[in-house]
Amino acid sequence: MPTVANGTFSSDASNWTGTNATLASIAGGQSGNCLQITRTGADLQVAASDAITVVSGSLYTLTIWVKSGTSGAESFRATIEEAGVEKAVTGGTSSASWVAYRLSYLASAASCVIKLVKNTATAGTMLFDTVTLEEIPVRVYASTIFTDAGKILLDETPTRWLDAEKLVYLNAGQRDIVILKPDAYAINDVYLLTAGTKQSLPDGTASFLNASGSTMKECIQFFKLVRNMGTDGLTSGAAIPPIGMDFMDSINPDWHSVAGAAAVQNFMFDERDTKHFYVYPANLGTGYVETSYSAVPDDVVAAAGPSYDVSITLSNIYRQALTDYILFRCYAKDAALSPYNAQRAVEFWNLFVAGLGRMDLIKNEVSPNVARPNPSTEG
Repeated sequence: MPTVANGTFSSDASNWTGTNATLASIAGGQSGNCLQITRTGADLQVAASDAITVVSGSLYTLTIWVKSGTSGAESFRATIEEAGVEKAVTGGTSSASWVAYRLSYLASAASCVIKLVKNTATAGTMLFDTVTLEEIPVRVYASTIFTDAGKILLDETPTRWLDAEKLVYLNAGQRDIVILKPDAYAINDVYLLTAGTKQSLPDGTASFLNASGSTMKECIQFFKLVRNMGTDGLTSGAAIPPIGMDFMDSINPDWHSVAGAAAVQNFMFDERDTKHFYVYPANLGTGYVETSYSAVPDDVVAAAGPSYDVSITLSNIYRQALTDYILFRCYAKDAALSPYNAQRAVEFWNLFVAGLGRMDLIKNEVSPNVARPNPSTEG
């Protein structure tokens, strides 16, 4: 587990640097002492950790505990930065009780810095405690999948099918998995709506930035709007249920021209238009929402060397599906040379598709949203 130096603030605030604030270790923490941030000026008061060693390509969970200080319930943020660039963020409003907050962080460098932020211009203090950064269990490496495939190809010391070629196939396989099974790479993100009822889904360009200012991943399949997130992207608001556009058109044909608001009451989505959705009432262009969608997975990139000991983007459970996909592509490459290769390519494509189909079948069987008879109430 990465070491967050003095993440418990047991006796002092060493290993943390204050900006626009003084830092102190005081009694009354979530466990033992805690960090007190006292404003000395400006709108943001920051406590920044010393650099923390991480492994590029590994996934981590940051946990912090937050409580109001003398300035009462206030906005706060916790961020993880690499070389001054914000990579992950969480936030909310402090309260009179200790509350834990967590966020996921995918490392893309060898070190990072955690910043705890009292996010207001109000004089007074805010409290933080028990800051931990835990690595999520090791992801499957691309090299592991290449080894699995090489054993079946009888090409364990890559000669005919080089690892660089397999990497191209692996990245194509990740994209095909998400196309066939959109929830394989489902993400939640918060972004600002545009003015009006018609809204566009993220396209992977800088035209779509999330609440922390990072470019959002390109949408493959829209799932839903989850909730309103205020005009700052941090303030949780009302849930946003879907409604049928035909129903909306019937009860209020002029709903597109109704006075706008920052908060959304309902959203509408037509599966035939995969790039847009609609909101009611029309947004003023000031409201943030949390959205859920499947995204184009990031390509796996070889490390220096090249080394293929780098994590795949999708979950470990897709190890076998990606192996089958690579085998399909490798045999398809030589299909014209031998009927055997053509047959093997078809076999591994069928295994790839069938494996994804079985996942969906089992998911539907165990989903908590599927109603089932209760054996204890059956006669």
